Amino acid sequence: MTAVAKKSPRSLAIVAAAGCVHLLMLSVPVLLIRGLPSATGDPRLLLFLFLASFWFGLESVASQNEPLRLTGTSDRPWLELEIGGAILVTFWICVLSVPPANRSDLGMTTAIGAALMVVGATSRWLSIRTLGKFFLNDVAVVPGQPLMTQGIYRVVRHPSELGTLCLVLGAVTLRESMSGLIAFLVLLLPGVLRRTRLEDAVLRCHHPAAFALYVCDVGGLIPRFRRG
Repeated sequence: MTAVAKKSPRSLAIVAAAGCVHLLMLSVPVLLIRGLPSATGDPRLLLFLFLASFWFGLESVASQNEPLRLTGTSDRPWLELEIGGAILVTFWICVLSVPPANRSDLGMTTAIGAALMVVGATSRWLSIRTLGKFFLNDVAVVPGQPLMTQGIYRVVRHPSELGTLCLVLGAVTLRESMSGLIAFLVLLLPGVLRRTRLEDAVLRCHHPAAFALYVCDVGGLIPRFRRG
């Protein structure tokens, strides 16, 4: 999906609609299994549902443009579906998880998890805004697309994937879900790492000299703090 430089007046409505759809997708399982009193009595669950739905609403704004004609499409067409499925499954596990000793109070773990989710959403949003029309879910290069090394891409090469990891790890931390952490490590992390390797390979193919220098200066998912 691609981002637009100027948002239409429908953007807020699209964000709200997408957020509601995502909220339903996450809420229905917990309502069916744990019941309404259990769900509404857990403030950490309500915070998680709000943050996840708000992020999904913002992401929906990026899909308003028609897809561009691509070159260098990934040989793993199901990778994005794999990552999306892993996110949804991990989120479902998080909403169904009961905090240790049925604790539902807000504390340090909640604050850390919420902060990670906000950082993740911000990282993905900055990635979309920086790339503009060149932001894609496919591992591909748009004809005429330059190698982006500005903005958040001066910090890490894969801010969108870093954002995804922060979002889901934040949800796991907020919910204190050990089963969610296992799902994160087994289902999501491998897919995200495969995507970063594919993106690097595609960019190396289209911008060999510039990308070699870029890799030396900027880390993939972890910022490099250089002296001087």
